[in-house]
Amino acid sequence: MIEMTEYNRNRTAWDRRQLFYSTIIGSIPPVSEAANLHACAHLYASDVMSLFVIVGLLELDAYVVSMASLSHTVIFHTAAEPLGVYDESGNKRYFCQEVWTDRAEDGRGVHHSRIWGPDGRHVATSIQDGLVRLKATLEEVKALRERLEPNRRPKL
Repeated sequence: MIEMTEYNRNRTAWDRRQLFYSTIIGSIPPVSEAANLHACAHLYASDVMSLFVIVGLLELDAYVVSMASLSHTVIFHTAAEPLGVYDESGNKRYFCQEVWTDRAEDGRGVHHSRIWGPDGRHVATSIQDGLVRLKATLEEVKALRERLEPNRRPKL
């Protein structure tokens, strides 16, 4: 089992980010009638891929044994209306989630995100702490790195 600390000590890719676009599947009442359901849709979107982002951005997803969320916080920065998953005409609205990780050590990782509304407004921020267990030796990870493009390969 490789400790994430050992792998990440010289990792230089913390500035990498990923974007996810989301909208609702199905239907829920309008935001004026069920604001909490619209907030729950954003909670779900911020959680569904979060721990996979940590191992994905660190290019360790092939070695995952298990992952578990330890804490998940979402801070909403707006009133309910900008969080609504439908516009005034009842059409679905798309939101963009910008995600990144800046810490992974001792089998734990941190996921950060900003959720942007269709009008470009920053509507929410999330942070999640997760447990990530990898099944690999340092040699196996180094072999994987050798197959990657040279400009994307960090020093180990």
